Formats: sequence, C-alpha cells, structure tokens
Amino acid sequence: QLMADMNKRVMVIAQIETALAVENVMEIAAVEGVDMLLIGPNDLSVSLGIPGDLMNPIELDAITKVAKAARENKKLFTIHSNAQLHNHFQDELRVVMQIGDTDMLKSGCEGIKAYCDNLKPLAGI
Repeated sequence: QLMADMNKRVMVIAQIETALAVENVMEIAAVEGVDMLLIGPNDLSVSLGIPGDLMNPIELDAITKVAKAARENKKLFTIHSNAQLHNHFQDELRVVMQIGDTDMLKSGCEGIKAYCDNLKPLAGI
C-alpha cells in the first residue's frame, strides 16, 4: 500500500526543449501519466535556430503550441524562464518556475556584495 500511495504523489514532467518535441507535442501531451509540459526556452531557442532570442515570434509560436497541447490534454503547463516570458504567457501558466539554484546563489551573493560595498570603513584601520 505504501508504494501505491507514494506513486500517487509522483509528478511526471515532459520537458519540451527542441523543435522536434514541439512538432510532436500533441502526442507527448496525450501520453497517459504525463502531468505537466515544461518549456526550456533557452534550449528551445537554440533548436529553433534563434539562440537566446526568447521573445522572437518563432519561439513564442512554439511555446503557444505547447501551451495549447497542455490545455487540450488537461495537463499543467510551465516555462522555466524569466518574468518577461511568464508575463506573456500568464494566462496559460499553471506552475511558476522562474529561477534556479545557481540564479538564487548569484542573486544572494550580489546582494551581500552590494551591502558590503556600502559599508563605511572603520576609522583608524
């Protein structure tokens, strides 16, 4: 019984990061047991021939196709990206994935550095 209960808590996420995956997204979304479609926009942009151009109409059209497939197959949809893409697709997103662990560490270190840069030097040292 424990394994059956634990299996109910597992989420299966299909990462859509290539032009080929976008081409086949309706079939991917229809797979029983897949719970969510996740866009990796940077990898997708490379595969689409527009590296790093995340707001390019080609990229946006591909993401729209994935969002539609998720909606039509009653799957969750998310993009692991910045606020600009999240804002563009806010009506489609069901999960927000905005920054990764390295981004959090970088941001935290930058905050600490900015704080230290603004400290007044101690007199007499």
